[in-house]
Amino acid sequence: MKIALALESFDPQSGEMEALAFEFARGLLRLNHEVHVVAQHFSKAGSEIPIVPHRIGSSRSPLRRAAAAEAKLRPLRADVVHDLGITWYADVFSSRDGSALGEQQRQLADAAWWARPFKRMVIRRSPRRRQQAELAIRQLDGDDSIVLAPSQMVARDYCVIHDLAPERVRVVHPGVDIKKFSPHIRKLRREAVRRRLGIDARTLLLLALADDYQQGTWHVVFRALRRLSGKRVPAHLVVVGDRRVTPPQRLVDRFGLAENVTVVGPIDDRLPYYAAADVLLVPTRYAPFSLSLLEAAACGLPSITTQGNGAAELFTDGSDIHLFDGGAADLADRVERFRDSARAERMGLAARRTAMKHPLDRSFSQVVATYEEVATARARAVRNDGAVLALEHAAGSDFVHRRAA
Repeated sequence: MKIALALESFDPQSGEMEALAFEFARGLLRLNHEVHVVAQHFSKAGSEIPIVPHRIGSSRSPLRRAAAAEAKLRPLRADVVHDLGITWYADVFSSRDGSALGEQQRQLADAAWWARPFKRMVIRRSPRRRQQAELAIRQLDGDDSIVLAPSQMVARDYCVIHDLAPERVRVVHPGVDIKKFSPHIRKLRREAVRRRLGIDARTLLLLALADDYQQGTWHVVFRALRRLSGKRVPAHLVVVGDRRVTPPQRLVDRFGLAENVTVVGPIDDRLPYYAAADVLLVPTRYAPFSLSLLEAAACGLPSITTQGNGAAELFTDGSDIHLFDGGAADLADRVERFRDSARAERMGLAARRTAMKHPLDRSFSQVVATYEEVATARARAVRNDGAVLALEHAAGSDFVHRRAA
């Protein structure tokens, strides 16, 4: 098949979705499909595999970017066009952001009652927010495209908030490379990484991936850390990721946690930090699917997150994950439970078993099956159109023949 993928950046280092898209393209190439990629940015790694790149100009406007992608996609006449969140021209649509309207509703619900009118005003007056909402509506409009949801939570948002027909929505949980992300890495690298970070064996190392955090969630984590410090629970937070989304040092200092927080900054490889950590913290208010939960679980590293994380639906609270209520007190309580090393080890083993049920090739096969469904339906439609034209032509010829007689 001739398959076109549309996304903002074809760079496996840009984020979770981009890394999955890159591996997905490689999988399609191994199956001898012709793969075209429409994107604003292509990394060096992207140029080293035999895709056909189509670059669009950089734009801060979601609508202009969507139109530019459509202009590149239409002439390709691909068997399947899969949009990963940047345009409205597609046979298959999926987005790492899930339902933008669903996220806005949760933000309003989480806000104090007196702050909700102000938040609504900010959302309505933000040109970028308005454009994102318009793009989301156009992406989900119509009856032909198939919408892939990364979790049941997002699928419900699509059906309830966007009023999509359930038969248009398919849940495909992202998978994880269970060979790359494996418990053996913890045995090989744990001590060396902790030594480099200056964290001793008795201290709980709490890992935070900055890309998983939203504005306001740092305050929850820092208040929990302060509670733990007050109870003399040895805990140290290690933050990795883009410095544009890591907590500013002044916030760390304001909470009096300079000795309890280490900001590493951007990294190319999460594995060493999964190896060193005792628990992964993902205190999100809304996340369609945090792949980091599966990656950590595959390494035997348990996590703490909320019900607002779509990936949490794969796990069982208290068995292979801890779900907290979003407050600092409950988060501190969940972290403290990891002082029981035997209990933590059991949870890590259970998390690994859960991750093994969701390998990367499983989600890959589900998406390819969707492509084949689209291509088959398109071929059937072409045949039906051809048959109708043939009948119309035959009927026209018969009419002309009778007139001549």
